[in-house]
Amino acid sequence: MDNVRVSVAVGQIRATWQHFSLLNQEWNVDLREKVYHQPSGRLLQIETTQPGVQFYTANFLDGSLKGKGGAMYPKHSAFCLETQNWPDAVNKMNFPDALLRPGEEYDHTTWFKFSVL
Repeated sequence: MDNVRVSVAVGQIRATWQHFSLLNQEWNVDLREKVYHQPSGRLLQIETTQPGVQFYTANFLDGSLKGKGGAMYPKHSAFCLETQNWPDAVNKMNFPDALLRPGEEYDHTTWFKFSVL
């Protein structure tokens, strides 16, 4: 599970992406991902205590969802970065345990930092 760097305009994504990047096995807080929008200079930085980030590209949008000002959202018109534990860990014996059992606490934090360069 290597870290993947995508350098393409979101509106020009034509393939289905669904990829998990293992970021941190020690559970330390650190800069994990960043997204830069060159035309506006906007920068999104994501820090997390989670071990990974799931990246996917709006694979199931079909244009029927209407947004602000009547904007339509077709397939691959957006992306999502979700900080999370190992996907499908419950079914993979070689993955770290991701179950939350009665009496246990779940405590992870994700920070989304927005700025303009």
